[in-house]
Amino acid sequence: MVVGLTMGSIDQRGNATYTVGDLVKHTEESAMKPLILPFTGLLICAAIQAVSYPSGVKTTILSASTVMPQRIPNHVRLRVSVGVVARRTEW
Repeated sequence: MVVGLTMGSIDQRGNATYTVGDLVKHTEESAMKPLILPFTGLLICAAIQAVSYPSGVKTTILSASTVMPQRIPNHVRLRVSVGVVARRTEW
C-alpha cells in the first residue's frame, strides 16, 4: 500500500487508497492505533498530489479520508483551514 500510494501509477494509487479505507472500515479501533499516523500522512500526500488525478482516484482519496474520523474518532480529528483538510492525530 505504501509503495502504491507514494510511487505507483494513477491506478495503483487509487487501489492503494481504496485498500486503506477498506482496512480502516474492517479493523478494530485498538488494532488501528499504531497505523493511524502513517495512513493519515499517506492520505494527505495523496490528496496534495491529486490535482492531476482522474476523478475516480480523487473519490477514493476523499472516501478513505472520511472513513478514518468516522471509524476511529478518538484518534483522528479533522481540521479544515482555507479549503485544505489537515489531520491531527490524538494519542
